[in-house]
Amino acid sequence: MRALRIVIVVGVLAAASFAPAVWAQPALLVKTDYPAVAVEAGRSVTFDLEVITASPRAVDLSVAEIPDGWQATLRGGGFVVGGVFGDPETPPSVELEIRVPPDAESGDHTVLVRGSSGGLTDTLQLTLTVAEQAAGAVTLEAEFPSFRGSATDTFNFRLTLENNTPDETTFTLNAQGPPGWQVSARPTVETRAATVTVEGGGETEVEVDADPPENVTAGEHTVVVAAAGGRGRSAEAELTVEITGNVELELTTSDERLSRDGGAGRTTDIELEIRNRGTSELSDVRFAASPPAGWDVEFEPTTLATVAPGDTGRVTARVTPSGDAVAGDYNISVTATGGNGGADTMELRFTVNTSRFWAFIGIVVIIAVIVGLRTVYQRFGRR
Repeated sequence: MRALRIVIVVGVLAAASFAPAVWAQPALLVKTDYPAVAVEAGRSVTFDLEVITASPRAVDLSVAEIPDGWQATLRGGGFVVGGVFGDPETPPSVELEIRVPPDAESGDHTVLVRGSSGGLTDTLQLTLTVAEQAAGAVTLEAEFPSFRGSATDTFNFRLTLENNTPDETTFTLNAQGPPGWQVSARPTVETRAATVTVEGGGETEVEVDADPPENVTAGEHTVVVAAAGGRGRSAEAELTVEITGNVELELTTSDERLSRDGGAGRTTDIELEIRNRGTSELSDVRFAASPPAGWDVEFEPTTLATVAPGDTGRVTARVTPSGDAVAGDYNISVTATGGNGGADTMELRFTVNTSRFWAFIGIVVIIAVIVGLRTVYQRFGRR
């Protein structure tokens, strides 16, 4: 009897130790790992439901409660379903898709999913919080968003496109630069593709090439890169290219003729042009000349404050040969020098014409000689 009592006590204690585990396991359970989520108005969210039963049995599923204007669909095995067959060994899974209307109010909303089988019933409460950017955002960021270089450089940027939404999304890539720029955007994995597909919660690399035109002005220029996906999911990134610029000065005459003429001791005005062929502004342009000895060359104005890229500045050179300059050709070197760099020298040929006074004297002398010879001939020619 004593031994029997011990066996009974041990059996009772063992049964008591296993009882909570048995009693804690419900005969029917509808569950999901994440019953409370955030969602944006106008978007959809999907819950993975699991139906657990203590024994094999058919379970009816339905959405018992949902806010007005919202839509819910139960799917399983590629079909819209209204029930499953529960199996303790391999519990069936069901997807519940809930579409939130665009005008849904911000805050918490409740959806109830009910499973029933015979006299067994279980209700799963889902809480959806409607808020802006709730489902995650799409971002497009560059590790180095700004570069500096000359107009002859091609600038290459690397960006990371992150899809922080729960859905796989295909994005169309586009890049836009200032007028005249050649800009392209492409996924790193495929250099000829214009679109890229990014899984939910994933990311990919994007390359952008920006090639400025030769006549681009110095300064900062903006390139805008966009990734546009479905359901309004998109992102933009602004990239900056700073062109350092180059200085290139060209000096010539207004008609591009490098020869002039004038009289000795008389002033001749020659209009000069200073052309800025570079991409950076010319400043404080000064002029100098190397004329023959005794000549005078002055400039009006004496300096040019600025000449913009692609623009032309004008100045007048006033050339005065010496009063005793002999008729003939002379060379004058004219130089223009920019205060911030750049210089050019022009060789100008100046022809000094014979003075009208001396031409008149020569004519008079010739006439006098002719008259004298005729007089001599008439007087002494008959002897």
